[in-house]
Amino acid sequence: MPTSEDVARAAGVSQSTVSYVMSGKRSISPETRRRVEQVIEELGYHPNSGAQALASSKTNVIGLVLPFRANMDMSVISEFMAGIAAGARAHDYDILLVTADEGPAGLRRLVGRALCDALILMEVGSQDDRLAVARSLGAPVVLIGVPDDSDGLYCVDFDFEGAGQVCVDELADLGHTEIGLLGIDPDSTKGRANFSVRFRRGIAAAAARRGLNIRTVNMEANHSDVSRAINTMMKMSPPVTGLILQHSDSPDPVTAVLLEHGLVPGSDVAVIGLCPDALAERLRVPMTTVQQQVTEVTRRAMDALFRMLNKDGAITGQVDLVPVSLARRASTNRPPSHGRRAIH
Repeated sequence: MPTSEDVARAAGVSQSTVSYVMSGKRSISPETRRRVEQVIEELGYHPNSGAQALASSKTNVIGLVLPFRANMDMSVISEFMAGIAAGARAHDYDILLVTADEGPAGLRRLVGRALCDALILMEVGSQDDRLAVARSLGAPVVLIGVPDDSDGLYCVDFDFEGAGQVCVDELADLGHTEIGLLGIDPDSTKGRANFSVRFRRGIAAAAARRGLNIRTVNMEANHSDVSRAINTMMKMSPPVTGLILQHSDSPDPVTAVLLEHGLVPGSDVAVIGLCPDALAERLRVPMTTVQQQVTEVTRRAMDALFRMLNKDGAITGQVDLVPVSLARRASTNRPPSHGRRAIH
């Protein structure tokens, strides 16, 4: 593998001149620069990233702290990781993915050992124990998620409260007064990402505004538990005519169980999901969804992070929420007329 010494020898210059051409830190004559760049291309020389980091006190690495937990929807998580990685590479940075749940000690390790220049935190809880350390690190930190106390932190996320309100308003505007939520058990998300809490908060706010009572059955996103939840919902009176799905990976089993009971989404019952478009569109009955604009969330997060790294103005202490949008498909309808079926 060619070294800077090889380049210097072939170009007839000193190693320091090669370094200055690579870094742009000193003025080099156009003729010398062209000669060095030509040799670099001919030899296929790539500077040692470790040596560059030592020289500049930069790693060109961003730490992505994303604790992996049971029952995570990896299809959505992988979209986030891909967007973050693409944003990093656009600035010639790499990603160091940290999946262990190390809490505050993990953040201190990453920055204290100079493993990265900045951090992105995901799976942000309402009372996240990493936040005090994040505020004191002296390195740029962006949260994808919104804790209860976001003071002094830059947070970007999908507007989950707005999403909950959009779901209720859509069903209410169609004429539904008996609405059910197939939700995530709050006990199962304690200390974890709080998007489910924010989503429910939006549902409750819209229900209060519209004078509606939302009936909730919590479940896991697997066929047997979905079947139990829908059976429970079917026993309620008056019958539910509209459903909101909280699990991003539940539309498939929910559609299957409804059809097993002879209930067709968009005909016998209206269904709105919170899931990726690709999943919603491939269902037997394409599902109306509140769209999760992952690409926009990651773009805003990376833009903010690099503004911090480049010291392009103070942007800490902001909460940047990506607005919601509804994609209407075949699964939503007006309530069944008298004598037609609903969930009962």
